[in-house]
Amino acid sequence: MENAKFGSLFLEISVQRMCELYRNKFSAALEQLTTEQLWIQPYDGANTTGGIVLHVIEHIHRNVLRLNERESLLPSGFSNYFPDTHETPQIIMLRLDTELALWRETVMRLMENPGMIQDDHMHDIYHLVEHTSYHLGQLLDRTRAATGIEFDFAQNGLNERNLRSQIEHNRRRQEFIARKSAMAILPTEVL
Repeated sequence: MENAKFGSLFLEISVQRMCELYRNKFSAALEQLTTEQLWIQPYDGANTTGGIVLHVIEHIHRNVLRLNERESLLPSGFSNYFPDTHETPQIIMLRLDTELALWRETVMRLMENPGMIQDDHMHDIYHLVEHTSYHLGQLLDRTRAATGIEFDFAQNGLNERNLRSQIEHNRRRQEFIARKSAMAILPTEVL
């Protein structure tokens, strides 16, 4: 597979994973928690569940700044950024959706302009996806412990097979649109 095609596929997988698969799992967990449950410190020295989600939101925000080459705006101390704002689960989810939308827009712009993609971008995106997955696991575990709810994501369609199917569907649709656009600009004598 050529580098540009591989890079494009990597970015598309990352977008679908973050903005669909992970986003929907965050939403499912946050819907089950009360504001009080979100801000309980489970043991001495632990971060609150809400603080963990805000940490993820900040990581997404920082990734947008990096991808837009605005690293000078990045404050230090991110590794210890687990604030306790006592916001509701709904407000936290709105904040996550806002950052994911900005991140998707940024990555889509990179996909449209492959020449802008730098090696550092790929490393940063891979780290973001991995880091988000780790903290999503924490959220799900804590939500399960607080509520007793089993999510059964795989059985409910939030799984790798459906993620891959969606990506393949999107790629076929893009190829169709590209062919249709190419046909529209051909002179009528060729058609």
